[in-house]
Amino acid sequence: MLRTYLNIFFLFILAFVLWSCQKNPLDDIVDIVWMHAHEDDKDGLKAYRPETYKFKPSRGRTGFKLLRNDTFVAYQIAPNDTRMEVNGIWRIAPDGKAVIMEAAGGGRGGNIARRVEFISLKENLLMVKEIQLN
Repeated sequence: MLRTYLNIFFLFILAFVLWSCQKNPLDDIVDIVWMHAHEDDKDGLKAYRPETYKFKPSRGRTGFKLLRNDTFVAYQIAPNDTRMEVNGIWRIAPDGKAVIMEAAGGGRGGNIARRVEFISLKENLLMVKEIQLN
């Protein structure tokens, strides 16, 4: 009887350890500044690379950074071609397949409201399907 309880206890501990070690799919995306790599856009998907990537010269690039506290920073091109930051909030979409990013006062484009579905992340290339919601 004691052996049965010990086996159940160890199975419970093993299940808990395996469950707690599961990686959140957003872990490789949050807290990184992602800049639009328009050169790598493909098949209707937008390409983003970390800010530290050696980009080809471009007049300006847009981008974003998701923070763990459910806020984000959108990087936009200001009227004088410098980078402008707009802060907002993000949340997981109801279907669980994307995030919704919302911010007020997004510069040239007004408010920001978009659905971003993360399709793939390979070798510092993040491919997303992005839909403007406003």
